[in-house]
Amino acid sequence: MAYAFGQFFICPDSTTARRLSENNNLDCITLDGDIYRSAGLVTGGAPPSIQKLIERTKEYKDFDIKIREAEKEAEKLKSELNVLNSDI
Repeated sequence: MAYAFGQFFICPDSTTARRLSENNNLDCITLDGDIYRSAGLVTGGAPPSIQKLIERTKEYKDFDIKIREAEKEAEKLKSELNVLNSDI
């Protein structure tokens, strides 16, 4: 839900999208392409082009997480290397 797609909040599932839409007056879209409008309208599925964009957005988020994990691991390894070098 960290990403905004146009004027929609992207939600992982329909339960989250419905809750945000009803309680916070937001227009939401799920990863499956279901749209929950703040006015109460729900439409199912997304055209293929939108579905692909949603999938790409999820892939981007997943890659971003992996990059952050790799950066943390690199910092950890640098610290270990510094300790080993100081022992020499």
